[in-house]
Amino acid sequence: MAIAMERIADSLDDLKPAADVVHDLADRLGRLCQFVRKRGPWILGAIPVVLSAIGAITPELAQGLKRVIAALSSLPQ
Repeated sequence: MAIAMERIADSLDDLKPAADVVHDLADRLGRLCQFVRKRGPWILGAIPVVLSAIGAITPELAQGLKRVIAALSSLPQ
């Protein structure tokens, strides 16, 4: 039984790097969600201002960005 427990412990040690990566990704995703909750409305509110500023410089790029934003908003969630 001790040998089996040692093998289990060794296999868990082998999985530790993968578990660390998963925990790190979960932490990063949590921070991203927190950022979007705090800054999301400001970012959405700034889109028209940014598009109009870009449109003043290069109208073709502004039209392209409008199409991209429209396509993203029509994606199913």
